[in-house]
Amino acid sequence: MHNDLVEGGPTAAVGVRPALDESWREFCEITTVDFATYATSIQEAIEQGKFNKLARLLAAAFRTFIEKKADQNKFFIEYQLLTIAALTIKEYNEKLQHVALQKCLLNLLCRMKPMNAERQALIAAMTVTLASGQTIWDPYYMTAFLHDSLGDRNWINKPSSSFISAQIIKSLGTVYPTKDMFAACNLEIDFDFIPDGLGIAIDRYPSPHAKEEIATIALNALAPWWEMRADTTPVLFLRALAPLMALPDVRFNVVKRIDGWLQHVKVVCEVLQKHILATS
Repeated sequence: MHNDLVEGGPTAAVGVRPALDESWREFCEITTVDFATYATSIQEAIEQGKFNKLARLLAAAFRTFIEKKADQNKFFIEYQLLTIAALTIKEYNEKLQHVALQKCLLNLLCRMKPMNAERQALIAAMTVTLASGQTIWDPYYMTAFLHDSLGDRNWINKPSSSFISAQIIKSLGTVYPTKDMFAACNLEIDFDFIPDGLGIAIDRYPSPHAKEEIATIALNALAPWWEMRADTTPVLFLRALAPLMALPDVRFNVVKRIDGWLQHVKVVCEVLQKHILATS
């Protein structure tokens, strides 16, 4: 389990968030990507039944996207390459259940902000397809979820990737009020923070040990944020709390601080919305 913390992104001037795990690079470090022959290499790996090689080819391609972003602060992506990868994962996802590939895609998902909407949707679709084939998820899904939630929020609330958020919230045990319940109370709520698909989500961390592990990841990620003064608490932190309200330690800390938050107009609306979740 990785509990290292890094500074927040552009939208998180204060606070920290879980670091992205780069260990997946070892999985494809000796695999090179030749754009001219990539499709042929993919097809040969499939025909020969070499699915470990296939997973490495995919991870190596995604690595080039991440590295180009890091080097140039923007993506120069061969759209054809991305399409080949998407079609391959859609067709063979059951044979591509490699944790390293999952981590690689989750990292790309967290770094896809510079891409256009179409390419973001493709990356989200690949990540969701791979994730949907697993009954038990690696804890890294929680790390990536918190990294995005406490940072750029590139994907956690988008329809194309809300599947992942919904499964995590289901596994945590957080229950959101329905839209009808809000309407009955004459409350105007921003529903963007409630992902689609919660009603049909599946618990991907069913064992007590798995639940304890993802809870620990969440609590470690939140720990530095609780130390902020009420008047410096950013809205993104309050939004990040909503999916985690099933955790007793989170509710305890919210109750301790809610009076201070309510003294500051800029966070009153967010606090009220999230406090509804704590008391539902």
